[in-house]
Amino acid sequence: MGLFTPFYKKKELSVRQYKKAEKKIEAMTNQRKLAEIARHAKSRDLRVVAVRKLGDIATLADLAIGDFDARVRRVAFERLAALGDEPALTRVAVDGLYPDTQDEAVGLIHDDALLARVVEFCKKNKTRDLAADAIRNPAVLERIARNAASADVRKVAIRWMNDQAALGEIALRDNDKFVRNAAAMRLTDPATLARIALEDADSWVREQTLRNENLFSDPDFLAATAAAGKGSKELLLAVVKSENLKDCAVLKQVARESQDESLRTAALKNPNLNDPGFLAEIALKGENPSLRKAAMWNKNLTDPAVIDRVALEDGDGEVRLVAVYKVTDADTLARIAGEEAPGDYNPCWKAAMKLTELAPDRAAAPLVRLLKADAQSESAIDAVRFLLKQYKASADPEVKKTIASLPEGRYGYTWPNGCLHGDATIHFDLEH
Repeated sequence: MGLFTPFYKKKELSVRQYKKAEKKIEAMTNQRKLAEIARHAKSRDLRVVAVRKLGDIATLADLAIGDFDARVRRVAFERLAALGDEPALTRVAVDGLYPDTQDEAVGLIHDDALLARVVEFCKKNKTRDLAADAIRNPAVLERIARNAASADVRKVAIRWMNDQAALGEIALRDNDKFVRNAAAMRLTDPATLARIALEDADSWVREQTLRNENLFSDPDFLAATAAAGKGSKELLLAVVKSENLKDCAVLKQVARESQDESLRTAALKNPNLNDPGFLAEIALKGENPSLRKAAMWNKNLTDPAVIDRVALEDGDGEVRLVAVYKVTDADTLARIAGEEAPGDYNPCWKAAMKLTELAPDRAAAPLVRLLKADAQSESAIDAVRFLLKQYKASADPEVKKTIASLPEGRYGYTWPNGCLHGDATIHFDLEH
């Protein structure tokens, strides 16, 4: 540095020199000179003093946006905030290189047009969201949602919109699937949602729309849609499964007349199909097992005579198994538990295990027989534990003798990969 180096460009200043320089800056009124010191002084403290005197909005904005020194940035931002220059604060929110001032700047902007600029041009998601939330004029949000070049910006605006008509148009017409989906998730009109679920060109958007609870909020709309039977299978299936579809007559119509078996079974399982006679007819005479099983699952089918008949007589093991879950008569359960176990989905195990609660002594013989036939059943461990307990609890010598006839050893379920899921060991004191 030469003899005439400006005081603020000197690398080192004594305490006396610093105090003199500070007073000199505080006395300055030349904004160009203050801006020069604020930008280029070697001492951070002198720069801060200059910034506090500055009224040059452009320089303050530049410093607040990207100065390398956090203290200078902060003081410049605070000076801008005190001056209340919203266009300059908008520059900070949009172009700021450091997050410490961007979000604060948004909170000081009240002009919707400037906030819209932040939403459209800021690259930081949180700042854009804050700006969109601060916009008070719905027309400004709508303009961004319709016209912004960036799909991400359009989605930000949509998240704060409530105008159903505008959201519906965007959901139906925007060229970006993620924007259309964002709009669809804000919709509450079932008819518009159904149109999107049916007509959107992208399967992902259609699938996501089916998850919007508002699609299923209007029972009359659901009933009309189900009764008409028009639309994609996915939409009809979601409608028929909805517990807001409360029209029993429509559910019966679908269960009886639909050409799609999955729709018929969904209608039969819907708890709002509350006609026990209709359910009993399907459970006893349905033309295929899936329909009979669906009717059995319906909580409104409670007639013990129908349940027992299906559990005893149906030709399909799965249907019988569902019926056994509802059987409450010990004699019926004992008959089923005493059958020869006929392969997959046999109801014998379930019937025998239910007997352990209704008639413990009557459960012993079928469980012993089943364990002898299949020591690795999924129910084996629970069965063995019950038998060990019942061996001690029963007062009937024949029951004790039956249980004691079970071979000693390990019982448990083996997974297909050969790993033992669990095991129980049988050992009896035969002195009884």
